[in-house]
Amino acid sequence: MTVCELVLDIYVLMKDGNLDQTLREVAIPEDVVCRFHDSAPCTDAPVHSNCIIISDDTHELKALCNITEKNVSVILLGTEGDVLACAGEFPPCLRDIWPTEASANEYKWRFSRLLCNCLAEHEAWLKDALLKYTINSMPEMVWYKNLEGNHQIVNDQFCKIVHKDKDDVQGKGHCYIWDVPPEDYERCEFVCKESDNAVMDKKETCIFEEAVKTKDGMRQFRTYKSPLFDKYGGVMGTVGIGHDVTDFSNTDIELGILIDNMPFQMVICDINWKVVRINDQFKLTFNEEADFMSKDFRQWKNSTFAVIKNLENTDDGHGNYQELTFDGDGNLRIFKLAEKEIVDSFGYVSGYYCMFSDITVDKLYEKEMTRDANTDPLTGLYNRRYLYDYLHDHESEPMSIYYMDLDFFRKINDTYGHACGDYILEATADTIGEIFPKGMAARMGGDEFVIVTLGKHSKDDIDKSTKAMMEAMGNVQYGDCQKVTISIGVASSSGGGTDMQNLINESDSEMYKIKSHKHVL
Repeated sequence: MTVCELVLDIYVLMKDGNLDQTLREVAIPEDVVCRFHDSAPCTDAPVHSNCIIISDDTHELKALCNITEKNVSVILLGTEGDVLACAGEFPPCLRDIWPTEASANEYKWRFSRLLCNCLAEHEAWLKDALLKYTINSMPEMVWYKNLEGNHQIVNDQFCKIVHKDKDDVQGKGHCYIWDVPPEDYERCEFVCKESDNAVMDKKETCIFEEAVKTKDGMRQFRTYKSPLFDKYGGVMGTVGIGHDVTDFSNTDIELGILIDNMPFQMVICDINWKVVRINDQFKLTFNEEADFMSKDFRQWKNSTFAVIKNLENTDDGHGNYQELTFDGDGNLRIFKLAEKEIVDSFGYVSGYYCMFSDITVDKLYEKEMTRDANTDPLTGLYNRRYLYDYLHDHESEPMSIYYMDLDFFRKINDTYGHACGDYILEATADTIGEIFPKGMAARMGGDEFVIVTLGKHSKDDIDKSTKAMMEAMGNVQYGDCQKVTISIGVASSSGGGTDMQNLINESDSEMYKIKSHKHVL
């Protein structure tokens, strides 16, 4: 089915009307419409349809042959002698000569062949017209070359850039069209000869960045070239599409300078995440070179980094943010990666740019600040504030809380000095770490400590840990300081929303019961 059917006006001007009926019986090809007429067309005005005049009137042949319209064809029933006798030559509009004495089947066959030929000509014209309309509407240069490199078809944009019309370009080679000396062409300097040969040798579409020397100076083109094949599979030439990126190249150079001087690691990817550009900072940091180009960025990222977390997207879906760790030569570094879409002027995504920010120092500082805010500077244990945050996060879990208080600590401090007191506090923290390696330990202030152990624990396990802690504290010694003892109270919860403050108070009360007994003794 063609986009434009062929309409034929058939004029059968015969003395005998049988031929008209015979031709009407012929099967009409698809996409062809035949309108039969029994009177001659008006030849004084332009004919706006495809006309076929079939006549056996040799006296009218001369008048019919004066028709200059290209869409009018004449079929004469007669002989070559009849044509020459009337017209003196074979006129352009004479399409065929049919015998006057032929069978109905022969006339049908000739008419059927005529319709098929007309359809083939119409389809060839249509394809040619569609090709021209298509390439002339394109903003890029389009050209077709034969094996010798001569231009056979070019579009309007091509003519505009080379400052020549189509008749002047057709059949001409590179030197004439671009006004360059033949010696430059032979040296393949700033010409298309090498790329044309490469396309024909590879027999596949290739993309080139080509600098072309013209009378207007140097021009930069991005060209897409493909081989043309004949019906036997042999290469018969090339077709090319060229985008003039001369001005864009200048901008691209400036953009490259800008990217290379940025203190961030940057990657530019195409729509399929293939790398098309990396800056110097990226090469230095990740030890990647030019062969990194065309790699799949996301595959490389997944094999090179460990994801710490995905960050919240604040760009309405147009960006992706992550925190990643990179192990470069044993030095662990942390990066924030922003992957953002590159949107063209029509609103389509044409690629992506990916920017790495080294936040290792920031993260270390943040970790340090968090640690200082949540730990006791003397013992290195967590402080009261962190303890309550921790309990809030785990309040639904079963746990045991050990509340500890050093016995007679004030007396030790007053008798043996603060150096002794500080040593005992630090030694207590170290002992807690040994006895409760999986517990969360906090210094509540002064000589009070709290240890939280998650999970269900039997009374025997709790008693065993308590006894081990008390015995270990008996080994703490500072000079001739008296023996150190500690009181420990324990409270447990099976989880399910227990009030944490009540649990702390319960363990505190248990500790004071034990401490009171020691003081009575």
